Formats: sequence, C-alpha cells, structure tokens
Amino acid sequence: MCLSECVAQVRRASPFESRRCPRRAFTLVELLIVIAIIAILSVLLIPYINSARDSASSVKCVNSLHQIGVMTELYCADSGNILPPNNTWSWGSTEWLETLVSKVKGISVPEVRDAMAKGTELSHCPVILPSDTAIKVKSPSGFYYWINYGVNYVNLGGLATPAGPPSFSRLNVRSPSKCIYVADGRQTLLNYAWSGAQPLGRHHGKSNVLWLDGHVTSELQSFLIDPANYSDNWVP
Repeated sequence: MCLSECVAQVRRASPFESRRCPRRAFTLVELLIVIAIIAILSVLLIPYINSARDSASSVKCVNSLHQIGVMTELYCADSGNILPPNNTWSWGSTEWLETLVSKVKGISVPEVRDAMAKGTELSHCPVILPSDTAIKVKSPSGFYYWINYGVNYVNLGGLATPAGPPSFSRLNVRSPSKCIYVADGRQTLLNYAWSGAQPLGRHHGKSNVLWLDGHVTSELQSFLIDPANYSDNWVP
C-alpha cells in the first residue's frame, strides 16, 4: 500500500470528519434580529452610562471643593484665620479663588489664570452649563478659563473698597459646620437672593457645598436658596 492510500484511509476513519457541518451564511432576517437586539440594549444602557458619568463629575467636583478647603486651612494658618477676600464686583480684578491659589502656592495671579486655562489648577465644576458663558475669562496667554465656584460673599468678606478689600475672621463664625463657604454656582460670588449668583443644581438638582468647617455635602438647590434657611446657612 502506498503512502497516499494510507493517508486516504486515515482521513476516512477520522471521527471528526463525519461531524463536520456545511457552513452557511447568516440570513437577512437573522442579521436584522441581531441589529435590533443591539439597538434595544444600547437604549437601555444609555441612562446608566449617563448616570455613571454624572456621578463621576459630582465626585470630581467634591474633590475640588475638598482641595479648596485644604488651601483655605493653609491660607488661614498664615493669615491669622482671615479668609481670602472677595476682591471684585466685576471681571478684571483678582477673584477670591485666584487670590487663594496664588497665596498658598506662591505663584502670581497671571500664572494662576494660565494654569486654570490649561486645567492644571482647579477653577470650576466639571459640569458646564450654557449660562456659564458669563464667567468665561481670557488668561494673559490668550486662553479661556472658567471660575464657577462661588464664595458666600454676603457675609464672609464682601467686596473691595477704595481702602482695600475687607477682611473677615472665621473665628467670628458661631457655627462653621452650618455656614456655607463655597458652592458650585454660576459666578464666583454666592447670594441666595440673587438669581445670577445662586448655587446651581448641576448634579441632578443638587449643588455640592463646602461648609466653613471643611466638610462637603450635596444639597438641593431649593434648600440652599430657601429664605427660611438664610439665618442658619448664610449668616455666620
């Protein structure tokens, strides 16, 4: 028996040979069913994906507020518990957050602004709303940056005067754990009675709030701007 005949007999005797099924292509109906299933799954998963993305943005915002709280501690340790002043009413002057970062990190305000524009310094909540265009500012290098973390300017400092920016000691606050310090808002200044400077419900109707004692919570916007809570949360 020659070699070719031996190979042919082995192939015929192979147990796998008889089990092979002829291949066939997918029918059009089968393809349409698969596409329909994928589309349905995508629609069902989109809300969960958006929710996870929003949750991640809220966590990032909370971390930023914690950083502001830590920098405030360092600032107060060097200033005798005097809080950073709210230096401006309108754009063009130094904002409170720029002052805070500049003093704590020992860099100039123009450098702070460039760093905010590049994203290497915190300046805003990661959720940007269409109304935030009012607080988009150009840095010295020509890049735009945002500041939408607002400070409770009504009672914790105030605005600049010809004699210089006012100062406020946090030691004068009777209940730091109940006094709003910073929140994500539309502007750099917070005022419960001024719609243009109220804390905003960026995170499912809630705003992340840094209280004066350093802890951060997520509160309903309706709660933060309720006049009934003014004396408890806005007044030192």
